[in-house]
Amino acid sequence: MKVKDYFLFFIVLFITYIINTPHIQSMEANAAIVQKDYVLVLNSHNETNQQSIDVINSLSQLLYSIPSIGMYSESLNILEINTEEDRLKKWNYIQNRYTHSPQAVVFIGTPAFILYKDDIKNFWGDVPMILCYADDYIGSIKQCIFSEEITPDMRISIKEVIKDYNITGIHDDLFIEETIQLMQQIIPDMKQIAFISDLRYASALVRKKLQQTIKEKFPHLSIVYLTQGEIKTDDMISKLMSYGKHTGIIFYSWFVKDGSDKDNLLSNNIYKSIGTFVYAPLFTLMDVGVREGSLSGGNYVSGSYYGQETANMLRKNIKWYTCT
Repeated sequence: MKVKDYFLFFIVLFITYIINTPHIQSMEANAAIVQKDYVLVLNSHNETNQQSIDVINSLSQLLYSIPSIGMYSESLNILEINTEEDRLKKWNYIQNRYTHSPQAVVFIGTPAFILYKDDIKNFWGDVPMILCYADDYIGSIKQCIFSEEITPDMRISIKEVIKDYNITGIHDDLFIEETIQLMQQIIPDMKQIAFISDLRYASALVRKKLQQTIKEKFPHLSIVYLTQGEIKTDDMISKLMSYGKHTGIIFYSWFVKDGSDKDNLLSNNIYKSIGTFVYAPLFTLMDVGVREGSLSGGNYVSGSYYGQETANMLRKNIKWYTCT
C-alpha cells in the first residue's frame, strides 16, 4: 500500500469512527437503578453492532408507549472478557446496579446468555428471558471466553438448554449456502472465498459453519480466513487489494479489542472503508452495509424484521404489557 493510500485510509477510518461511534456512559459511571419496572438488555457485542442497534431500537419503540416501564441496555463487549475474573467483574457491576429483578431480560447473542444465565437465575429467580441467537448449539463458559472450537461431542443443543429456564428463543438463521450461490452468479469464475471475521465466540461458530458448508456443498472452492487478532487491519486491506476475479469476499465482522491493533482506529464499521480500496464486490451474512451501499449484498434476515420479531415476543411474554 502506497503512502498516499495509507493517508487516505486513515482519514476515511477517522471519519467513519466519528460518525458511527455513539456517545455512551461508561459502565463504572452508572448509578444503581431505582426504577421498579424495567427491561434489561444484555448485548453480547459492542454498541456499534448493527443487529444490536436494530433490536434495541425496536424494543425502545415498543416501550415508548409505556412510560412506567424503563429499558436499560448493557453492551458486554465479549472481546474484553478474557478470564473468569473479567466475567465476574462485569456480573458484579450488573447485580450492584440492578438490585431488583427486571420484568424481563433480553439477550442479544448467545455469549451473554452462556456467561450469565445461571447468575441471573440465582440472583433474580425465574425472571422471563428472551434469547436472540443464530447458533443451534452452545458450549461452556470457558469455550465462550477463549473462543474455543466446540467439537461435536461437546456441543449442547440450545433447545435442550432453554428447557431449564423461563426463556423464549428468537432464531436468526445464517444463509451461508444461499449467499455463496448468489456470489457465484455475480462472480462466475470464483475459485476461493476470503472470509473477514474476528476472534469473538460468534465468529468462531460462523467460521465452522462456513467450512462445513463449503466442504459439503462447494468442494471446488477454497477458503482464506482473514481474522482480526491474527492479522492487522492494514494487512487485511492489502490482502483484499491483491485478490482478482477468482476471489469472492464475505464480510462478517471486525471487532477490534482495545490496544490489539494500535495502528488503526477501532470500529466494526470498517466495512464502510474497505470499499474505498477494494473494487471487488463485498458480500455479507447479516443486514449490515447493504442499505447504504457499502456492501454488495447477501442472503439474510433484515435487521428491522428481526428487531420487530423480538419486540413482538417481548409483548407476548411480559404480563404487565396486557395490563396497561
